[in-house]
Amino acid sequence: MVVVNYKGEEKHFAPEEISSMVQKKMSEIAESYLGTTVKNAVVTVPAYFNDSQRKARKDAGGIAGLNVLRVFEVKAVAGNTHLGGEDFDNRMIKHFVEIFKKQHKVDISENSRALRSAKFTELNMDLFRKSIDIVEKCLTDANMDKSFVHDVVVTGGSSRIPKAQQLLQDFFDGKELCKSINPDEAVAYGVAVQAAILTGIVYEGERARTKNNNFLGEFVLDGIPPAPRGEARVKVCFDIDANGILNVSAEEISTGLRRKMTITNDKARLSSEEINRMVRLVIQRRTRLKMMNTGRRLRLRKLWRTMLTT
Repeated sequence: MVVVNYKGEEKHFAPEEISSMVQKKMSEIAESYLGTTVKNAVVTVPAYFNDSQRKARKDAGGIAGLNVLRVFEVKAVAGNTHLGGEDFDNRMIKHFVEIFKKQHKVDISENSRALRSAKFTELNMDLFRKSIDIVEKCLTDANMDKSFVHDVVVTGGSSRIPKAQQLLQDFFDGKELCKSINPDEAVAYGVAVQAAILTGIVYEGERARTKNNNFLGEFVLDGIPPAPRGEARVKVCFDIDANGILNVSAEEISTGLRRKMTITNDKARLSSEEINRMVRLVIQRRTRLKMMNTGRRLRLRKLWRTMLTT
């Protein structure tokens, strides 16, 4: 329970209520940007969350007035739940406090000072190497050699640390890190893609707002058997042939349940009946034109003979 004193009044909030306030604010930001009401949401939780914690995150969405379509766990990524940006901060604090205590016998834990990059790297080198060890373990668990990795995407605020980037780049033999995605937004991008897959609605276009793109079609993948959260796996494929026809298929991996849809996007285009009708009109016009040309030639010949005889 979280206790808050506001204007002399003490209020008690459950963690779910605090989380719901954050999600409500996020939905309001999304509605302001999209220009439409947001009713559904997909949320993520760390891999180490237990079932109660996952349910609490989903309940928070319900309190915020959102229909939580799925709670995604970041299972595909190896990680250390006890290693993060706070560890680097704590190292700096400890370093400053110890130095000042030795020199002046005074605790300066409340004061702020700048730290040179070289010293920062020296203090945290073991933490940087732990991050690389995690990457190596991830590849080992996946039975994959690092040479098969095409792109390396970094996420999280600490991924901006130059030394961390350098070690990661050196580990992958100098491969350039993918920095086109904001590290703080990378997970949100991935969740947005998963949300689009779950809706089963296909749009064409590059506009930020869905309503400004072209709606192509939708289908429903129903009959998925009940399973624990995060266990259901759906494979979605988009295939465009040489004629620009889009084939979309979705398959539930465990059962093999499959749905497929072909999108030709004939909207605002001619149907086969209309094309045949126009072909017939062209033939009729060509026949009339041929008859008119024949008549003109006959009249010209007659006029020519008349001129020769006069």
